[in-house]
Amino acid sequence: MKKSYLNNFEKFRKKKQELLIKYNKANRELNIKYALANSKVNVGDVIKSSSGISIKVEEISVFLVSEKPTCIYSGTRLTKNGNLFKSGEKYTMFQSYVKEINGKNIMNTK
Repeated sequence: MKKSYLNNFEKFRKKKQELLIKYNKANRELNIKYALANSKVNVGDVIKSSSGISIKVEEISVFLVSEKPTCIYSGTRLTKNGNLFKSGEKYTMFQSYVKEINGKNIMNTK
């Protein structure tokens, strides 16, 4: 017994597009789960970059452009004393640049 979408090219293309959409959604979800599972940072943590910039994390998002999904941390930048800048300056940091979490040195998950 033949599937009805195999007898008609337009139905075939539509079915193929449906499968592609399902694949892309599942692939995106898998990438996000991978990135978050390999992140040691949580919202509320204070992180410090290898260049010495510190932020209090307010949001975690995922960068999906590269082969290996990675997290991006956004939050309010802190002074060297750990206080908020008066300007309330916001800053974004890639996971690979995180050197410390809450004052503890970490090994990056590159």
